[in-house]
Amino acid sequence: MKRLFSIICIIVLFLTLSISCFAFDEGDIWDRESDYGIIAVSYRGYHKKVPENSKHAVRLAIANEADAVYLNVKFSSDNVAFLCADDNLSRVTNCTDETLIKDMTAEQILSYRTKNGKGGPNAEVTPYKLTALTEVLKDFGRKTTLILDFDFDRFDDVLELCEQNKCQNNVILVCNTDVKKYNEKLASLEYEPRTILFRKTNIVFTARGCVNAVNDKENASVWLATSNSYGEVWRKNVTSKFNNSRAVVCTAEFELCGRRNDTESYWNDLVSRGYSVIISDDLKGLVEYRNNSKIAGENLRRTVKDIQENYTLPEYKSYIFLDYKKAFNEYMFAAEKIISNAAIAERDAQELIYNLNQTIDDIDYNYKVFERGVTGIKITVTRVIIAVICIALVVIVQIFFFKRRKKQSNEK
Repeated sequence: MKRLFSIICIIVLFLTLSISCFAFDEGDIWDRESDYGIIAVSYRGYHKKVPENSKHAVRLAIANEADAVYLNVKFSSDNVAFLCADDNLSRVTNCTDETLIKDMTAEQILSYRTKNGKGGPNAEVTPYKLTALTEVLKDFGRKTTLILDFDFDRFDDVLELCEQNKCQNNVILVCNTDVKKYNEKLASLEYEPRTILFRKTNIVFTARGCVNAVNDKENASVWLATSNSYGEVWRKNVTSKFNNSRAVVCTAEFELCGRRNDTESYWNDLVSRGYSVIISDDLKGLVEYRNNSKIAGENLRRTVKDIQENYTLPEYKSYIFLDYKKAFNEYMFAAEKIISNAAIAERDAQELIYNLNQTIDDIDYNYKVFERGVTGIKITVTRVIIAVICIALVVIVQIFFFKRRKKQSNEK
């Protein structure tokens, strides 16, 4: 009996570990309703000292606390998927010609060696070969979220590779296509994989159409892009539609983020506009900003809750204090709206906390002074009558002296 019980315990333990291993799911942080906030995505992995789009860059990105890793995928002529951003190997390997990857066999591709970092003519050549997609899926597909960008025509091929490696729940497929083809593709599948609908546009109706398309899905996000700093995708008539999905922005590519720099000040700007998934080339800086923003957001939530539960605006009707009351209500409305967003910009949270506390201090101080009659006089009927009498006396005195001076002037 004891032996049977031990066997059952071992089986249960094995199944538990298997489920946790094969069903790793980051869905909690991608949920708009979660308190996680900003999602920090490493652009082509952490490639300061290793080749971009490589398994080494993915490993370092995970070590440096990336929430997800963005990777580019290209297929060889014999249908082997490799990690590479360009159409040829000249920038990222020691290959000297510009033969397209799609026209090369896997054997030809693997005969070259990758260059460090972003590559280029002066980059150091490493002993590493180009990384196959299956290597990354096998080694990291159940350890982190991988965001794969590829030609949309290869959607089924990439999804099949993910399924073969049992990591389809943790891989997000970037769909660079229009809304119609995107919807048709998802409708043709037996289940809904995790996707990001990408669209580079400056047309408001196209942008809003993309947002509406992903809002209807359970596992979808939207990535809007334009090189125009004041483009429609950054305006509230588009960003206000991010109701049920997260919005993605890539600050690593100048032409995709409205020519904004990959820095904290611009991350603040984009998060303020409703974007909560940031693909950055500065992973360490973004992770620090993500952590600080989360703390600032928690502090703002705590401040709002404390005010709602413990603070009551003083009852007074004097117009003198209407500006204070108006400012307080405006700051509270802004704070309640911001804490309902998928992410909170560190700067916005800090400014609102300061403004709320300062306004409350101003209201309390001036109300106490008002009550003591130091800077204000409590308006009553008696005091109004006294004030009118005083003004009348002043006028009478002025008239008296005016007539006296005039009389003296005439006598002379």
